[in-house]
Amino acid sequence: MERKTIRVSTEARDHMAVLAAGRGLAPGRLVELLMERERTRERTRERIARRPTADLETDVRDLVMSGLFSWARHLSDEELREFVRDLTERVRDPSGEGLHRTIVEWRATARILARPGLAAQLTRALPAEDHGEVPAP
Repeated sequence: MERKTIRVSTEARDHMAVLAAGRGLAPGRLVELLMERERTRERTRERIARRPTADLETDVRDLVMSGLFSWARHLSDEELREFVRDLTERVRDPSGEGLHRTIVEWRATARILARPGLAAQLTRALPAEDHGEVPAP
């Protein structure tokens, strides 16, 4: 295993010591675990980046349909396809950013759709009347 030397501030070192102590680990072991987790993330990102989009989308769809996202049952077929596409795009993003937000936003949508009265109220057409310009705060 390749060893890397990383310079960290005293504050960061103290923080790692507190985290390690809370988990019953030596600070060095915590750093090793964190580095291994990052290497695993990198390998996973590389594997995902090499996969054809259609295969990845099928895997994401299977995952969604497996019940992992139980709230997805409230989505229409069209919304479910859009959720799978959004999720596939976020999974493929090498930075990994946006994945959690995408899930949270779709879950909120499903919660609204689970309550037909609320969904109807939020999706009804707005009145045609114009109440004028809204001043900036």
